[in-house]
Amino acid sequence: MQPDLERLLRESRSALPDPDPAATRRGIGLLLARIDPGRRRRRVGLFSAAIVVLLAASVAVAAERIIREGEHTPSVTAASRIVDRTVLCEVGSQGGVYVATLLAASAIRATGKVANVALTTNLVPNWRLAYIGATEVLLSPACSRSTARVALTSRGLSGGVADRFGDELDCWTPRRVLVRVRAVFQSPVTLRLGSPYGFRELFARGKVQEAVLVVRTQAGKPLAFATVVSETGRARVFTARRDCFPD
Repeated sequence: MQPDLERLLRESRSALPDPDPAATRRGIGLLLARIDPGRRRRRVGLFSAAIVVLLAASVAVAAERIIREGEHTPSVTAASRIVDRTVLCEVGSQGGVYVATLLAASAIRATGKVANVALTTNLVPNWRLAYIGATEVLLSPACSRSTARVALTSRGLSGGVADRFGDELDCWTPRRVLVRVRAVFQSPVTLRLGSPYGFRELFARGKVQEAVLVVRTQAGKPLAFATVVSETGRARVFTARRDCFPD
């Protein structure tokens, strides 16, 4: 009876994430130890009920873990020409100040360099919070999805066309900022989780017609607005004067 019950328990749990294998083994051992070999037939019902309780606990823990991970691992989208996502991202600190850095560059067609804008910070390993370019869009999976409304506007910000050799601006921010990325691709793409550059990122690849990256505080204060337009090869960046400074 004991081997069969253990096998049944293992098979039943095979479809579930194992929240704590060591704890599960200890639980099985304790349950089996309570069954007297001479009285097992009369206690099969009690043991079966105990297995049900153990499995229910495992399901609850697994569900909790899935929900918890889901907050930081956005789901893969269906194929679409438009990728539009708003996330809440943690920003790393430098010298006691939270700093997010904007790196922007217009295209250099002679060398094949495409227009692009990246939002980075000093957190490891997900230092790149967001990226828009002529051929792809990237987002950090460490950021959590948000339903906050982030307007696609540069109102209240100052800036212009990014230099072909690159502009870099450091922005003083709260510990967390809202980031919205919206990109229009020439053909349908899928935003998916992978490691295109050696670490985990959400990415979508294809010819980008135009893309926008917006950063603001949770309180609603705009910090940055950037665009990339493939046809012109230009990247534009607008930032808050009092919060962002050329590096």
